[in-house]
Amino acid sequence: MIEFTGRITHFLCRNDDFVIAILETRNGERIKIVGSLYGADKGEVVTVRGVWQNHARYGKQFAVQHWERPIPKTADQIVAYLSSKFVKGCGKKRAEEIVRHLGERALDRIMAEGVGCLAGIKGIGSKQATQIVESVKSSFEIQQVMMVLLPYGLTPNTASKLYRQYGRQSIEIVRKNPYKLTELDLIGFLTADEIAAKVGINPSNPYRINTAIQHVLTEKCYGGGHCFIPSRELISNVTELLNRRGTVEEDAVRRELEEMAAYDRVVWEDDAVYPNHLYLYETKLAEKLAYMVRWSGEAMPSVIENEIRRYQTEHKIILAEGQREALREMFRRQIMILTGGPGTGKTTTVRAMIELYRKLHPEARIGLAAPTGRASRKLAEGTELPADTIHGMIGFRPGKEPDYDEHLPLPYDLIIIDEWSMADLQLAYYLFRAIGMRSNRYADKSRSDR
Repeated sequence: MIEFTGRITHFLCRNDDFVIAILETRNGERIKIVGSLYGADKGEVVTVRGVWQNHARYGKQFAVQHWERPIPKTADQIVAYLSSKFVKGCGKKRAEEIVRHLGERALDRIMAEGVGCLAGIKGIGSKQATQIVESVKSSFEIQQVMMVLLPYGLTPNTASKLYRQYGRQSIEIVRKNPYKLTELDLIGFLTADEIAAKVGINPSNPYRINTAIQHVLTEKCYGGGHCFIPSRELISNVTELLNRRGTVEEDAVRRELEEMAAYDRVVWEDDAVYPNHLYLYETKLAEKLAYMVRWSGEAMPSVIENEIRRYQTEHKIILAEGQREALREMFRRQIMILTGGPGTGKTTTVRAMIELYRKLHPEARIGLAAPTGRASRKLAEGTELPADTIHGMIGFRPGKEPDYDEHLPLPYDLIIIDEWSMADLQLAYYLFRAIGMRSNRYADKSRSDR
């Protein structure tokens, strides 16, 4: 490989994993460099190693395979670095004080000992010490970590996230147990397995089997739309995956699965194996639905029949028997499903439901929603009433619990959900959890196009 040391004058293109920059070398030559320079900044002096290549469109450029910031060695170099714009909280006088106290190993000690080595140095309080240490570490320590981790196949962005979590221990974690990175959602099982092969982890390692089980369970359930997987199918699929590298027996997979179930890392019920969250959603949703169907609605058959006749007369339409029965069921039940193919009159029925319900309960609060924005807009157009997404209705944002739940129920007496077949188990659980059962007048009607 060829090596150049120089200053980055400017970037032509820049993101976390790839840059195109101009490097001015010590002899004044300006070269275009391309590759990963995560964390490098304009004006920095760096050493790059790589090879020349000819791009069909952009011509000759230097492909960087490794790079580093040359660590200052002499006292003058350290003072110059510490007082530069790349180190926060440290001017020239403070830099000179640091070198006077710590000597020419100042940077090594700052990286190894942290703020403790700066205690007692004149003019440096705890805030300045923290800024100095973080600046130095971000310059050199993360660079050293990346030089070790990138050859294992991690991207600079992933390596930096791992470093923010574990610091200098990141290297040890990757070398001892790369599968741990899957717990942080930094990489998937297949990438972790490739790293494990490079660092020599045994194919029968229990952590490898454990992670493979979680991987297959997640892929099959969340990717395939299932709540659980039959245990025999899961064990067979995991064994097949593991045997892409080495030999693992089904008995070993079964033993690991049993241990995971014993420690509540999965739920194994009869022949079904669930991810924990899906088991919770399914069981709690089933409990809520069972509770709701036990409640009857309003016993006003004669009033409802009169209102149906009035509605038909006012709108000059004749509802089909199935539509009229849907209107009756809305008042009889706490929950119902309206289904039918395109053109069968579902929208007409929904409009009639809303008008009849408002006629009988003028003060009623009605909430309309659908799983997607497009579906909610269609619902609003069909009913001429405001409609929201289910996420918006319950205040559900990624990474947070919904605003509405069993402790703060939704403020509606009638809820209409369109395109219900698009809702997943988690969303269904959160919605029904937020439906209160304050009185037998409270009705929920879910509509499906299936």
